[in-house]
Amino acid sequence: MIVHNAGSPKVKLFSFYDGSFEKLKDRFVETIKDDYEVNINYNKTFSNKTWCGGIEVWLYKTQYVIDCIKNNMGDVIVVADIDMQFFKSSSHLVLKCMESFDLAFQRNPRPWNVAQPICIGFMGIRCSHNTSNFFEKVLQEIKSTGCHDQQIIVELLGANKRSQPQCEFAIKWNYFPKSFWAYSSDEKWNLTRPINIVLHHATGAKDEATKLIQMDEMAEKMKHPVRSKIADTILIFTRVLKRKLKKLLLRGC
Repeated sequence: MIVHNAGSPKVKLFSFYDGSFEKLKDRFVETIKDDYEVNINYNKTFSNKTWCGGIEVWLYKTQYVIDCIKNNMGDVIVVADIDMQFFKSSSHLVLKCMESFDLAFQRNPRPWNVAQPICIGFMGIRCSHNTSNFFEKVLQEIKSTGCHDQQIIVELLGANKRSQPQCEFAIKWNYFPKSFWAYSSDEKWNLTRPINIVLHHATGAKDEATKLIQMDEMAEKMKHPVRSKIADTILIFTRVLKRKLKKLLLRGC
């Protein structure tokens, strides 16, 4: 276990990794800008990992969340995936978003992803018997159905507006600001990417090497965020215009 302290911690930040994500763990720790108390668990390399982790990872992560809650009753904590880098201070925003809520999540607002409008890669959790029971239910559902942990959480919360929330938990949840950015939120067009990203979750990439390339590209963009945003927008509209012109020319033929 790695424990990182920088001053008096406001929020405990928990994560885990396996042998295939060593460099991502280093990037995660090196870029933290806050006085978080960081606890990172090492786990043996997961077998049969898939694009979204796979059932072995989902079971491990959910049990890990439950253990973190039970060991920190009454506190606000963060449980984060290891494929993240930080550009600005975030702990004060976590506390603000959690003021009257039990859980908080990254947004996953792709228009074609109505079924999963939240991303559980960076979760704020108010540790209580209620949230512990909620994740116990998530764990039970993973074991019985084999479904993606994120999809189960969405269904239990009624977050996709197609399902009704499980009233037995009465969970109050919130979104973090858009600046808590996941790449898969906007991977196709990059138009809604905030100019000043607080943290970047390298989703939409299947392995460590691809995630690190994505992180390097984003770190370079954040050196000149306004300029890079304008350049990306011009590039995107140029591509769209070329496609439309090509279609018009083909019709003319």
